[in-house]
Amino acid sequence: MKLVRPNSSLRFCSLITSKELNNEIEEIQKDRKRVLKQSSEYAKLIRKLRADVAEFEAYKAKEQTHINQLRGKEMKKATQEKQSIERRSKSVSKRTKNEVIIYKESNGKLKEELNVRENQLKEALEDVNKQLTRAKAESNSLQELVDTLKTQLSELKDKKKSVMSTKNISDKLWSDIMSNIGVQSKDELSEFEDVGNEYECTSQPNYDLILPLKYHSTDVMVISQKTFDDGKVTRQYSNGKVEIVFGNGVRRESFPDSYTVVYFANKDVKQISPDGKVMYYFAEAGTTQTTFPDGLQVTKFKSGQVEKHYTNGVKEISFPDGTLKRITGEEEEIRFPDGTIQRAEKNGVKALEYPNGDKEVLLPDGTLIKAVSYTHLTLPTICSV
Repeated sequence: MKLVRPNSSLRFCSLITSKELNNEIEEIQKDRKRVLKQSSEYAKLIRKLRADVAEFEAYKAKEQTHINQLRGKEMKKATQEKQSIERRSKSVSKRTKNEVIIYKESNGKLKEELNVRENQLKEALEDVNKQLTRAKAESNSLQELVDTLKTQLSELKDKKKSVMSTKNISDKLWSDIMSNIGVQSKDELSEFEDVGNEYECTSQPNYDLILPLKYHSTDVMVISQKTFDDGKVTRQYSNGKVEIVFGNGVRRESFPDSYTVVYFANKDVKQISPDGKVMYYFAEAGTTQTTFPDGLQVTKFKSGQVEKHYTNGVKEISFPDGTLKRITGEEEEIRFPDGTIQRAEKNGVKALEYPNGDKEVLLPDGTLIKAVSYTHLTLPTICSV
């Protein structure tokens, strides 16, 4: 048999293939070790997770048991409180039954007294209306008298100016002229001179529009006068007063001490005092509004009602029948002439205090709490409205 020697190139290829196989075997072994190591780690993690789950389940069971115990205690406590409330309610119901009967009797008497008072008030209102009618008639007659006096006064002024221009008039002659129109002194004349609208305002009651006497003077003369194209007229008087009459009928008088009075065409009057107080009279409504330097605002109505508005938001109202109402940011309080006090709080709670000591409180949910006073003993009553 003839032996053939392998080719050298074939031997080289076989060597390379063998080497690659060895390398792949080594890589496979390394991967196997790595997989085994990771499998071991995963097994440890799974055991740890199972232990944590078991621990959590035990903790959960423990807490659930604790919650059930607390729930049982709270239910038992709520049941006891409910039973206690029911017992107290029954007890209060028995005690207050007689009080309700007494209250109904007293309520009936109060209704009778209210009816009597209502009839008395109606009669009083009728009397007041009659008096107002008579007062209006007297006011009209007085106004006519004032108009007559103003006309006479205007004529007297013209006579005075013509006489004073001669500079030969004596005090005795001036007194004779005054007596001819029924005026005894210059003080009486000062009540009417140059105050046509002022007198009309002061004839109304409680309007605080009295022109100070120091601004009334019979010795005042016009020292200069200017007329403008738009109809405005300005006059300078000897006492320092400056008068401006506008084309629309508005007349303004300014005095040296900063006192100012404005007469409007609709008969409204505005006064500004030297101390900063401002008074405005609304002629049509018969209302006076006064604003003080500290911000207080007082409004007086023709009916006699007075309202005060303070800078802190508090509002006070005084009614002609003597009722007083005070409103703040927290509550509203009304004091009636008979001594009854009514309070309404911001949260909806309303309370009534009667002169005899009885009290009533109305809660927002409709519950009415009453306290009937029997000299030294006060008994509460709870009912629903």
